[in-house]
Amino acid sequence: MKKHILPILLVLLMILLAGCSKPSGLPQNTEISSSSVGQFSELKQDENLTDEPSISTTENTASSTENKVVSEPTESQEKEDKKPASSESKPTEETPKTTEKAENKPAETKPAETQQTEPTQPKTNPTEESKEPETESEPEPVYQVPERSEVEALVAAYINQYRSTNATVLSGLTSVARYRSNQLVTNFAHTDGIDACNALQYGEFVDMTLYGMSESDSYYQGYNREAIAKGNWTGSADEIAQRIANGFKNSSSHWSYLGSSEYSYIAVGCTYDEASSMWYCCICVSSKNYGG
Repeated sequence: MKKHILPILLVLLMILLAGCSKPSGLPQNTEISSSSVGQFSELKQDENLTDEPSISTTENTASSTENKVVSEPTESQEKEDKKPASSESKPTEETPKTTEKAENKPAETKPAETQQTEPTQPKTNPTEESKEPETESEPEPVYQVPERSEVEALVAAYINQYRSTNATVLSGLTSVARYRSNQLVTNFAHTDGIDACNALQYGEFVDMTLYGMSESDSYYQGYNREAIAKGNWTGSADEIAQRIANGFKNSSSHWSYLGSSEYSYIAVGCTYDEASSMWYCCICVSSKNYGG
């Protein structure tokens, strides 16, 4: 029996080796090799044979042939592999290059001719546009207050014009009349006449101790009568003086002694009060020169 089995095994081995040597197995050979291996495995199991190197080698070669049959590419697949890559795959490969160039490429700037910018107009407030240009109004003239000495001299001159006889202007008495005009600003009355002469020690001193009275009752006699006036007169010194003189002349009570020839000495004092914009005037007349 052993002599008959050995030739059969050699035939089978040759068949297997012939199948392995072909580059691409046909479907029929594949079926044969798989069936032969299956039959051999069944025989091995029936006879309870131990593994031999030759048997394991055949099994390994058989399995390798099966793997080769499956893994080896066919002629059609080789042709497809050898074909040049289609145009669709090229953009994908070249895409990174183009993107890199785009990143490194500096931003294109338009030439100066194309970048024409319209001239910007200054923004103006609509309220300012609608406003009419303001015309510069002429400043109101500020009233220039004339000098008091100028007004005083002009009043005395106009009074003498209205009198039948001229009265002599006394400089000392003029200081008293001016002192009185200052007092009229706060006390427009005839009660402070003696105080003005006492303050300036102008005139004739009257010692009341000679008459059995105290020394505090003594006083200075500087003039006999006075006339006082106030008003918000404006204009030049001449205009103010005319208004004052005309006011006294038109007052019968005042003119009764101002225009009397009995009083041959005269003095005029004027004061302008800025707080009230008023002029205050005092005219002193005297029948006697008490102190020049």
